Amino acid sequence: MMRKRKYIDRISPLKKVIIVTGLLLSLFVGGVAIRVVVNTLRNYDHPYLFGFTFGTLGLAGGWYAAKKLRSEIAVTAQMHQYYYQIKWMIYAPFIGLTMLLAKQINTQFLTNKKCRDYIVTKKIYIESSIRQRERFAVLINVNGKIYKFFTHYDDWQSVSVGQKRKVCLHQSEIGFGFVTYMMNDAHK
Repeated sequence: MMRKRKYIDRISPLKKVIIVTGLLLSLFVGGVAIRVVVNTLRNYDHPYLFGFTFGTLGLAGGWYAAKKLRSEIAVTAQMHQYYYQIKWMIYAPFIGLTMLLAKQINTQFLTNKKCRDYIVTKKIYIESSIRQRERFAVLINVNGKIYKFFTHYDDWQSVSVGQKRKVCLHQSEIGFGFVTYMMNDAHK
């Protein structure tokens, strides 16, 4: 016990600050990446399968990194004691960046793009709250499946229920297809 205490006392305060700052930064980067990906997965054909597959791969990478970096990161007795919580700060960027990279790769390997006009079935206005700003959405029936597309106010205002709007169906070699909504050129 005494030997371990001497090792901890020899670690410079600068190194401790760098480690804590790095952990907080990695948590922030991971959180932002995950949020970006989750917002774009809304119109994937199989969003849960995509999230589970690539989230699990990211978690595995994060687990391996956390295991290898434990001696470098847990430099105090308290950090050793609560390392199970610190690991999530390491997992987050691996999960988020793996999913973000997979989304980009999926987009790069598009094999088929079919654009067609579909009928708007409903318009939705979502009021602003403390956590989010107001949003505007249109619901479009694409081959029997209802998709919600968030759009700009001007585009939302110009469209009416029953009107047709262009939607593109994308297929990818990876197998995760998705749809995109094409706004009027005047409202982009």
